[in-house]
Amino acid sequence: MPDEDFSIQASALNHWFGAGEARKQALFDIDLRRRRGSFIVMVGPSGTGKTTLLTLLGCLREIQDGSV
Repeated sequence: MPDEDFSIQASALNHWFGAGEARKQALFDIDLRRRRGSFIVMVGPSGTGKTTLLTLLGCLREIQDGSV
């Protein structure tokens, strides 16, 4: 059940790319809660899932496992 104090919530979010033996997991069990008006900076090396997470939070990509 969503909490009214949070504008962004993700729970047990997982995401994969590819199929069969080439299938690779990009996000592993992400839990995220951000309060309304908060400022977030995401940093990390290339290929760590930053853009994948943002596209899932922005509903630009279909959620495979978990909830947003």
